[in-house]
Amino acid sequence: DGVRTAVQIREIFSDQILPILGISNREESCRLLTAQGANSYMLKPLDHMRLLATTQELVKMSRDEITKRSKYADNAANDVKEATNSRDWGSYPHKNRSLPSPDLRAPEASPAGPSPVPSSESRDMDQDMSSDSGAQVCCQKISEMRLQMAQQREQAQKKLSSRILAVDDNPINQQVLLKMLTVIGFKAVDVCSNGQQAVEASIAANATSKPYDIILMDL
Repeated sequence: DGVRTAVQIREIFSDQILPILGISNREESCRLLTAQGANSYMLKPLDHMRLLATTQELVKMSRDEITKRSKYADNAANDVKEATNSRDWGSYPHKNRSLPSPDLRAPEASPAGPSPVPSSESRDMDQDMSSDSGAQVCCQKISEMRLQMAQQREQAQKKLSSRILAVDDNPINQQVLLKMLTVIGFKAVDVCSNGQQAVEASIAANATSKPYDIILMDL
């Protein structure tokens, strides 16, 4: 059932848009699932840290691919818009108007003279700038620390907002997997009991603004 589900999902979603992570206690089943479109697999019993790292890696891959395709679509739309505007520009009545010629003359040289002597005011300003260099370095370090903290908060928010679809026909395994994902930080987790429900849930989520980032499929 897991292999058929993977085949159906791959007919709709690419492996970069909706990754599949197979979970089983039989390596042969996992290899078969990987051959049919799963991105990776894990053998039971599951290791919490490895499950977290693998899930985060696949979620990041999915989101990066969606962002790249979105940017590509936006760039293509802008190119079409620019091409349309350039064709419209040719119909304007002022298209043949001559533009003013640029002034190519070299600038007049300023009369030579002795180099100006820095005033006491400018010397004081230089001293103030050198004395403020330590404060500038301190401010720069503080800015870097704030940027690093903001990036860490952003990564945490991405993990919390990741949508995961877990597929398992055993109710006890469903509860265990759900608890495990919640403990390591994932909150938006949906559970399905069979492959047909997983396919329907994936299609329904993709039709909304909140598609799944990864499918965890038990074999």
